[in-house]
Amino acid sequence: MAANGGGSGSGDGHSGSGGRDDGALRALPHVTTDGFTLRRLVAADFSSNYMALLGQLTRAPPVAKAAFEAFVAAADADGTGHLVLVAQAPLPPGADAGLAPPSSPPTPIIAATATLLVERKLVRGGAPAGHLEDVVVDARFRGTGLGRRMVDALTAEARRRGCYKVILDCAESNVEFYRRCGYETKELQMARYF
Repeated sequence: MAANGGGSGSGDGHSGSGGRDDGALRALPHVTTDGFTLRRLVAADFSSNYMALLGQLTRAPPVAKAAFEAFVAAADADGTGHLVLVAQAPLPPGADAGLAPPSSPPTPIIAATATLLVERKLVRGGAPAGHLEDVVVDARFRGTGLGRRMVDALTAEARRRGCYKVILDCAESNVEFYRRCGYETKELQMARYF
């Protein structure tokens, strides 16, 4: 689990009208007051900066379009397991973000992403546990409170789905950010990579 925060720990702790919106994920897409659109990852995001954004967090080599589309189709297919949330940046009128040919519609800029994995359990009366993963804010949008909004939205969604806890792993440099989001240091992470 690599909920690094992607530097979002330098966020401003924004919790105003674009912040802790517990209903935001019930009615996606949700547009924040500052124009970001919180929505699920979609197959069309293959053409966006999504994989490059993940590359700001960890090693994220290119994937084939078919693999990306299969991942998106399987993610949260039953509405209970794997939700990939993205924050699409607002484009100024007439802007093409420098990514699309002049004859094409503007390519969306994904400003942030975060994933909620819901693990079914037999402990705690069968209540599920939530895992926050792959939290990253594009370097151009850090310090805007967007990381906090992503974490708050997925934490609220985990609660709505009946999770008894939400856990994450993060770099030591992001501990204070997650503390400001209401998380606490608990136990120790261990990993074995292949």
